[in-house]
Amino acid sequence: MENNSIINDLKRLERIGSETSKFTEKLKISVKNVAKKIKDIIMPFCKGDKFEYITKKLCIIENKICFDMDEKLNINNFESYMLNPEEKCVNRKIALNFASAVEKGLLKKVINWIQRRKDEIEFAQRKINEVNI
Repeated sequence: MENNSIINDLKRLERIGSETSKFTEKLKISVKNVAKKIKDIIMPFCKGDKFEYITKKLCIIENKICFDMDEKLNINNFESYMLNPEEKCVNRKIALNFASAVEKGLLKKVINWIQRRKDEIEFAQRKINEVNI
């Protein structure tokens, strides 16, 4: 009986671990949707640089949102780190790491970044208004 249980557990792990499992597909869809929403919200606050970090791991490269899960992301390999690629699916490993980061407070860090950027913009606008007076 115990062997049967282990076999069932192994089969379950194989299914979940598969790149094409329902769990993985749902995870990838969720990551793409959340990443798109984050991108839509933060883009008005971006400086327009080709490469801009929002948090230690989340960045915008050439208007694409990427997740630097292993600190090896650069301008030459960013397509492998994209969270919402239009034509390719999200890398499973990145999706799992992104989900973990969300659980650990990534969205709060994004909100803090937006607030800092908003403060910078308001400060710059006040300085411009002082010059124009």
